[in-house]
Amino acid sequence: MKFSHYLLACCVISASGVCADDPMTPMQPSTQSQPSQVQGPVDCSNLSKEEQLFASQMTDWNNRSVFCAKLNSEQRRAIMELSSKPNSSGVLMTPDQALLQYMQQNAMTPEGTPQPVSPKRRPSGCSGS
Repeated sequence: MKFSHYLLACCVISASGVCADDPMTPMQPSTQSQPSQVQGPVDCSNLSKEEQLFASQMTDWNNRSVFCAKLNSEQRRAIMELSSKPNSSGVLMTPDQALLQYMQQNAMTPEGTPQPVSPKRRPSGCSGS
């Protein structure tokens, strides 16, 4: 019976944020669930009114940041066109989906820059000559 009380006490202590091995040591907070930097508003004031409206419809802060700060007007126009055309199922893409598809089609990193192309390696071994 004492063991079950001890086990119950350990569960309660663990749930309260205290390490079960050392009741005086609080558990370390998880760093994965907290962003490392505060995400403030994205400055899109340099864009046209239409581009600003499109950017305001993005739900992901990183996508909005790339759209407003990393892309040129031609790239932004292409992304806006992608979201205005229905896909094969007849469904329009969201602004976030259009940006991600454009980046994937153009081999861009999440930061909005082209992905480096690694040179093709020649197979090692005998060349036959």
